[in-house]
Amino acid sequence: MISVPSIVAAPAWFRSRDAWTWIVMRFVPPFAALNLAWETAQLPLYDVWEREWQFRAFAALRLSQAAAKPERNIASMKINKETSP
Repeated sequence: MISVPSIVAAPAWFRSRDAWTWIVMRFVPPFAALNLAWETAQLPLYDVWEREWQFRAFAALRLSQAAAKPERNIASMKINKETSP
């Protein structure tokens, strides 16, 4: 009789804490940096380009955070120039 290796006996990578640590350390920082660069490159498309650099930095970070959470809408970033400093 031929012995077939059991699939159940094979260790699952997604249960390994070391695998998840490696994934997070290897992929999250570059993706976060690329996302921030992408959102910063899109700032001229928004009305914030005419503001001071602190506001542009805040906008880039806020848009990056909003892109990471799809349930939030970028429309929540709209700011009325008359009411904001």
